[in-house]
Amino acid sequence: MLKLSQNQALPKTVIEVAGTIAKTINDEYELDNKKTASILDIFACIFQGLLPYGAQVLMILSFSEGNINYLDLVANTWYLLLLFIVTILYILFMNGNEKHTFAKAN
Repeated sequence: MLKLSQNQALPKTVIEVAGTIAKTINDEYELDNKKTASILDIFACIFQGLLPYGAQVLMILSFSEGNINYLDLVANTWYLLLLFIVTILYILFMNGNEKHTFAKAN
């Protein structure tokens, strides 16, 4: 039997917790599962791009070989701010109950 280390079990736990949270939000506000999952994924991307120890930031800083620092990098991440604004606007202006948007036409 294959044994997983504690670190290998973490992503499944995170997915289960996020899935539980998304399901609770969907049930309470009667939202579409796909849209809720997409919005959670977008916010995860935004915050991952801003974390100083996130994979994207560490890779860019290592490629720059010390020519830029973290604050210089974050000051130029305008696309994350744009993504955040567009997502918030979508949430504010989407129709209240769009659960049946993707229903098959009979």
